[in-house]
Amino acid sequence: MGMEEKPARLLYPKKEAAYLLGISVRALDYLIADKRLNTRRVGKRVLVPASELHRFTRSDHHHPVRPHLTIGESQPGVFSSDPGGM
Repeated sequence: MGMEEKPARLLYPKKEAAYLLGISVRALDYLIADKRLNTRRVGKRVLVPASELHRFTRSDHHHPVRPHLTIGESQPGVFSSDPGGM
């Protein structure tokens, strides 16, 4: 008797989905917020369908994985060139 194969997973938690894509969970959150990656909710859990992982990896991505900033906002850890009156 051979080993029985496990059925393919249909949904992945965000941490596993990020690992499979080779990105951080934060980057995955940006993709989700930017509607570049669809998710499913099961209770309080946010899950990424395997079909979305396949779709995302098959397409080209010309935009960086980061949040969009509006005028007047700054990224955490990025400082303006204004020395603050020094």
